Amino acid sequence: MASNEKLLEISQDDVPKLMNVLKELLPDTVAPYHWILTHQKWQKKIPHLKVKVMCLNGDWDEQTVVCLADGLAASNKIYGAMYAPEEKIDRLKAALMHTDLIEWDRLKQFSACLKRIVPLMAEVFKFKGFKHTDDFIYSGYQYYMSVQDAANIDLGTLPENVRVGPLDVSHLQIVCDLWQHFDPEYQPVAMKMLELNPSVGVFVKNDKGDEDLASMVLMTEYGGVGLLQTAPEHRRKGYAEIALAHLTRRLGQMGYMPSSNVTQYNEASHSLFKKMGYKVVDAAFWVLAFKLPEK
Repeated sequence: MASNEKLLEISQDDVPKLMNVLKELLPDTVAPYHWILTHQKWQKKIPHLKVKVMCLNGDWDEQTVVCLADGLAASNKIYGAMYAPEEKIDRLKAALMHTDLIEWDRLKQFSACLKRIVPLMAEVFKFKGFKHTDDFIYSGYQYYMSVQDAANIDLGTLPENVRVGPLDVSHLQIVCDLWQHFDPEYQPVAMKMLELNPSVGVFVKNDKGDEDLASMVLMTEYGGVGLLQTAPEHRRKGYAEIALAHLTRRLGQMGYMPSSNVTQYNEASHSLFKKMGYKVVDAAFWVLAFKLPEK
């Protein structure tokens, strides 16, 4: 019975078993699979980061998972990812409504959730007393590329006076300034993306002989391709394509299946990802535990 469903944390010994289950379901599970993979690596370098991996009734073979990260986002917030196949949505909903393993008042967001999760979370949030209607999501589409295709993607030839190189924490401010959906509470997470994950910057030599950071892309906390941004004065010059190609190849060579979530009306990015050979998994959403600001 649905009323008997429980969300239980699984042991560290069971996480690899869960990962094997999620791997078999790729690309449908591309976000939660790489979220866990990334946070496992982060935990080794961030002692205060606590990661909780929960499954229906504590069974890693249920193909259903809710993950939470605690100790990184600002304002004492927690964030996470979740996944369930269509036939287990109602069971996950029942478990979420009655779990005491999630501190709902501290929750910031669930990242890159497939569209079937949204109605579930709308009901859960209402049950938990969150006061918002349809403005708790960022909508878009999730793209992916096979590991093999990514590892062999053509990088082309760099234009004259253009260099590709990694970013570091000194670039945090410009990353946040260009990030359309930047949230100060997520700045520490962005810092760790720069510090611990692969990233690509496209640097262009200016008239003074100095280098400007023209375009950038990061491997996100959920292990995908994100924060693809180009400085306004350098747009429409192909620099975003250069950045995306280089990070895509890097992730493929790491054995990661590159994925990205593009907001619904960002036509330029949709066109770019399709041009690069990415395919759509499904509609995907950021499920936010707060009301979106008025425009």
